[in-house]
Amino acid sequence: MKKNRVALLIGAGAVENAWTPVIKAIKEFMHIETTPDGANFIFANFIYMLRIYAAMGDGEPRAPIMLDISKRNTYFLKEAVAEHLRIAQENNEIKARPALKRILEKFVISDDNDFGFATTNWDKTTDEIIDQEVKRFGITNPPTVFHIHGHMNDCNSLYLPSEFAEETFRTREESKKIGQLHIEGFQFFMEATHIILYGISLDPLDAELSQMLRSACNFDHLKEVTIINLENEKHRVSERVRLLFFPRNRNIKVNFIDASTI
Repeated sequence: MKKNRVALLIGAGAVENAWTPVIKAIKEFMHIETTPDGANFIFANFIYMLRIYAAMGDGEPRAPIMLDISKRNTYFLKEAVAEHLRIAQENNEIKARPALKRILEKFVISDDNDFGFATTNWDKTTDEIIDQEVKRFGITNPPTVFHIHGHMNDCNSLYLPSEFAEETFRTREESKKIGQLHIEGFQFFMEATHIILYGISLDPLDAELSQMLRSACNFDHLKEVTIINLENEKHRVSERVRLLFFPRNRNIKVNFIDASTI
């Protein structure tokens, strides 16, 4: 009997206090108080300035200097974020929400399923829970959790909001390497019969992720998408998932589950 292929994609909503260390890092680095929305605004601005200075090229004498300064500032900001995430995880200030274990047991781990995992999170709190739960079910070689946006152990790998693989401020070799990693990491999603989105908002700043999911939705073997989020996110996230099916408008079953009820 052919197995279902279940792909679980995890976002910041799956982690308690996910934004707290990021906000602390921004305060330390920029000496300003902000919010998660403000953090996204700041990150996107850093990426925009990198693009602008890279695009100027030789037409503006100061452009190479300003690009170098912007690259260094972005690196130091990422370094601060990674360090605060590591500290927060070591001190259990951030941790996977209890619902993750129940989601794995109810929807993912089964003899009837092949399964794979990906996350947009920079921390590794959900990785630890997934590893523990999969092994608890007797699977000795659990699949690796693919970090779409990089992870805290390599601050250079951190993807910031609005960033994507093909950037003008990267070398061709860097872009090719990142693009290849994304293709390999998302291969399971392209083959999935059921995609589960937990704590994911499909933010417009992450158009690259949305396009990856849209590509998966265009394959005929995908039959079902389950959104697990808070009830107040239902309309917004469900609408964004529906738009992933355009232009084919395939008859894919879409479920919404309030994360607080699991």
